[in-house]
Amino acid sequence: MSKSNLYKILIAPHSGDPNTSNQEIVLNWLLVGSLALAFMAFVNTLFSFVALHDAYLLFRLLAIVCIFTFFGILLGLSRRKQQQVVPSIVLVTIFFGAAVFAVYSWDILVPIGLLLFSLVIVMAGILLSARFSLYMALLTAVSLSFVEYAKAHHYLHPNLSWEQRPSSFTDVISFTAIYAILALVSWLFNRQMEMALKRAQRSEKALKRQRDLLEIKVEQRTRQLQAAQLEQIQEFYRFAELGHLSTALFHDMANHLTSVSLDIKGLRQDPHSGIAGRIQDNITYIDGVVRRVRRQIQGQIEVERFNVVEEITEIIKILSYQSTRANVIIDLQGPPARQPIMYRGDLTRFRQIIINLLSNGIEAYQGSKTSRKSQPAVIVTVEKIGRDLRVTVTDQGQGIRSAEQGKVFEPFYSTKDKGMGIGLFIVKQITEKDFSGTINLTSSKAGTTFVVTLPLRRHEK
Repeated sequence: MSKSNLYKILIAPHSGDPNTSNQEIVLNWLLVGSLALAFMAFVNTLFSFVALHDAYLLFRLLAIVCIFTFFGILLGLSRRKQQQVVPSIVLVTIFFGAAVFAVYSWDILVPIGLLLFSLVIVMAGILLSARFSLYMALLTAVSLSFVEYAKAHHYLHPNLSWEQRPSSFTDVISFTAIYAILALVSWLFNRQMEMALKRAQRSEKALKRQRDLLEIKVEQRTRQLQAAQLEQIQEFYRFAELGHLSTALFHDMANHLTSVSLDIKGLRQDPHSGIAGRIQDNITYIDGVVRRVRRQIQGQIEVERFNVVEEITEIIKILSYQSTRANVIIDLQGPPARQPIMYRGDLTRFRQIIINLLSNGIEAYQGSKTSRKSQPAVIVTVEKIGRDLRVTVTDQGQGIRSAEQGKVFEPFYSTKDKGMGIGLFIVKQITEKDFSGTINLTSSKAGTTFVVTLPLRRHEK
């Protein structure tokens, strides 16, 4: 049989609790060691009996067999699940009885008795629990006091001949055996505790790794959910933006349709007039509006070359209904004589930038208690500066507090009571990702200015 199988049969703990398993291993080693010593004593005595045929040796053989059997029963009990307490108590009691017998027979100063008491206190603390070491220390003090009291009142007459007898190898063997048991018990228990501590440290590290991985997964999942949520909000906002502009669009389209209707009547009266060209211009404009609205709904990207000044002028017309209701004028201050500034890019995205900024400028006057002599205005400036196109939108509204200026471009953050907090975020996203540009904000109590800078391509300069 291999050593691993022997260890599994005789020593290996059955308990899953680390503290109980430590006690079980120490107990099993003590019992196995006691069985081994008893077996060695049996073999030695048997050889002596065969050589001498002494009846006293036969009695010793029977006693050793009984001791071997007793320790074997204790080991059998220990190997049964949840049965370690009884063998531990019995083993501690045996050693305690041996210590009491030693001091009773040879006085309380006998070294073997004191060593046995020390062994009992250590064994009780390891095999049972820490409080049992205190109980055994108390019992040791009571036992020693009782023996000393009985000796002082001449109820007990211990054999003190050992004091006159010189030491021998028998004493060395006895002390060495007790020291060996003490060392074995302490070493086994400390070794198990060190192993348990290492297991705990490994478990702690594994838990920390799992916690870190879980935090990473949660963070990744949170980012994914936020991205998905933001994408949905952007879709909703695009439709909300269309709904917000629908009244103005329909108002503008109604004007063109009215003009077309009147022109058709005039055309019937005078087929040769220039009314047909004007009708064609109005129809082309309406068709362009419908086409752009359809692209915005579908989220399509279409790069085209357009006149920035003309497009901003059209947007101002679209927002005229909103600005009129708010009693705010939109003043476009472009290049001299409204010279065309051409740009190539996605017109729908560009319109989103301008519409959002102008709408914010109009809404900046809502709730403003500042008295003004002139009509509130949102000023739009378009200019070419070097290799860049710069669009500046300025209002003299309430302004944005300095603590909030760094947050207005974050999603879901709004300085308005009913704001969604997504408009300026979309403006920043479009400016940086679709046009590779920048947007800057300056604000004070006197108003707010947004500056959008878009790089011009070579053929647009």
